[in-house]
Amino acid sequence: MAAEETEEIATSNNDDELEKEELSKVTDDIECRQSTNIISSCENETSVSTEAEDKKLSTIYQGLSQLGLNADGTSQVFLNLTLVDKELYDLDFLPSYQHLQILDVSHNFLTDLEKLEYLQCLISLNVSNNQLTRVFEDKSPVSIREVNFSYNNIAEINDLSPFTLLNTLLLDHNCISEIQGLDNCRHLKNLSLSFNNITKISGLNNLPLKQVDLSNNDLRKIENLEQLKYLQYINLSCNKIRSLKGLQDRPLLEEINLDSNEILDISEMRYLRNLNLLRILNFNGNPIQNMDDYRLSVLFKLSKLVELDTLHVTAENKSAAMNLFAPSEELVSSRDYMYNLMASYQQPTTLTDSTLSSNEPYPMLVICGPTGLGKKYLAKKLSLEFPSFFGVGVGHTTRPICTNLQYGSQPQEQIGVAYHYLAHDDFDQHREQGLFIQTCSLFGHDFGISRQVIETVAEQGLACVLTMELEGVMAFKRSHFEPRYVLMLPNDITMYRCSLEESNRYNDAQIDKSVKRIQKYIDVNQNHPGFFDAVILSDDIDDRYNQLKHTVLEYLGITPPTTSIGSLLSIASTHKICSGSRLFSREKVISSSLFMRNMSSGVLKLTESETLPTVVQSSFDRRYEKTRAAMLGVTSSFDEQLRKITTPASATVIPYMRAYENLKDEFREDSSHHKSTSGSVVKALSSSKESTPTLMSSDESQRMTSATSSNDAEISSSEVSVM
Repeated sequence: MAAEETEEIATSNNDDELEKEELSKVTDDIECRQSTNIISSCENETSVSTEAEDKKLSTIYQGLSQLGLNADGTSQVFLNLTLVDKELYDLDFLPSYQHLQILDVSHNFLTDLEKLEYLQCLISLNVSNNQLTRVFEDKSPVSIREVNFSYNNIAEINDLSPFTLLNTLLLDHNCISEIQGLDNCRHLKNLSLSFNNITKISGLNNLPLKQVDLSNNDLRKIENLEQLKYLQYINLSCNKIRSLKGLQDRPLLEEINLDSNEILDISEMRYLRNLNLLRILNFNGNPIQNMDDYRLSVLFKLSKLVELDTLHVTAENKSAAMNLFAPSEELVSSRDYMYNLMASYQQPTTLTDSTLSSNEPYPMLVICGPTGLGKKYLAKKLSLEFPSFFGVGVGHTTRPICTNLQYGSQPQEQIGVAYHYLAHDDFDQHREQGLFIQTCSLFGHDFGISRQVIETVAEQGLACVLTMELEGVMAFKRSHFEPRYVLMLPNDITMYRCSLEESNRYNDAQIDKSVKRIQKYIDVNQNHPGFFDAVILSDDIDDRYNQLKHTVLEYLGITPPTTSIGSLLSIASTHKICSGSRLFSREKVISSSLFMRNMSSGVLKLTESETLPTVVQSSFDRRYEKTRAAMLGVTSSFDEQLRKITTPASATVIPYMRAYENLKDEFREDSSHHKSTSGSVVKALSSSKESTPTLMSSDESQRMTSATSSNDAEISSSEVSVM
């Protein structure tokens, strides 16, 4: 029994040992398998990690470009790296590329830029469209010049004082509410902060900015730009700005964009008027565009623009603006004349005394010049000294009468003598009725010459004398009348100003304007030769009249009995009496006979009871002697004087001149038959008298048939009848 128990125990132990061995084998097998699995898993992880690294490195390698030398020039490196939209979450790879100068990692998922500290050669950085909340980190490279932080989550601009070389900073589409941290950016020229929450322009003092973009913010006024001396472009579109105040005194400003603001008054253009380099302006989406003639108004005030509201400005646009708001004097006179002409066409047609039966225009004289030279006094005095020749035409005006200024014993202004004074409504009514030939505006008052004024003088058989300033002359030259224009100018501006001040008639502003207008007269006379037929320079009223009288006598071919030929020429030279060809009117010659008119027959003649004036008789005597000398072939100074005449003349001077020209050639062909030629001259002159009204008496006709050898040796060019 004991043996059996011993065997059983031994067998049991053996079984336990076998079980242990089997269990040990199983355990070892499991451990081996687990170990194999772990090793396999590690190998797989290593394989995945290696694959990701390889892909990332491949992406970086593909983004590298621009092979060049490193900073010390000892080796070649890649200078540019572009990793746009590569799903980057960090920049841990940057330490391996320390020589990069341009880095573009836009459109990724970056939240910080700590690794930029390794890129000390970096010049340009684009990190737009990421998830950044700060502008640079503490150890960012200070050599950087161009940075784009647009489309991030930046709410505040941290201090950028270390970045003294920063040239361009773009912070569009962020959450910035205040401009700060830029005080020491002494090279910053381009700043863009569009699509932010900025409510006030600040923090830009003493920066060398050339371009500023603050569009799509919450700005309500333009301020704190005074120290931006180099500003050339500014974009303030899509704000709530109502005034342009703050843009003035920016001498280099070339382009302004104010699209979609609240500008509504054209008077705001006064802040841009002194911006001489301003060329592009945009007011699209502003209430100001709804005003009448908006575009022309802006172009008139800012005439140097080349683009307005994204549309090119043409020369025609600028011309239309000038013609609308500041038309030239020529244009104004043309418009006034056309208005008066069309108004007159609506009235019944009548025959007028100023329309002569001859080919000669109705004789008129216009005295023009600046205010305060006594033009009306001169016209009145001329008509009093030559009552058989001249009558004064009295114009109309809306200005009040002035009776406190006198020349000698003659008051300058009297009702119905100086002007016919009308209220503004009455003056406008006269214009609508077509009563005016010429109208103009001067110093805020209207002036006009009516046809009835001229006809009143013409009814008396006299030449009409009118007085007007430059605007009136330009308007009157549009009419069918062809007067002689005599310009009066002061010789000394200081004396002229003093005379205006002493008259107690003009305020300081009117005096300054009158003095400035003298240059306008001078410019017209110089730039348009012949615009005035004569120019008289004098500071004394009596001297002006003497010059005017001699000028008129020169036109008439009359020499005063008490004045010698030589002294007359001397006076004309001393007083600078100027004459020349006409610019806007036809050339013409008016004989002295035109000033004597018989109104009953409508032709120029004398009745039996009338006698010739002394000056007219003397004129005919001289012409007779000239013609006779020419027919006899006697050499005289007449031909030489004709060549020296500066006053324009035509082929229809007088009948005697025509006979002289025709018969002079005939006489030269056969000088031995001068007697028979003399007979033919008498016949020719007789036929001329039958066809043309003259004032010769029968005694003069008889004297014309007698032969004589005497001839006037001294003949003045002023003795030729031209006007």
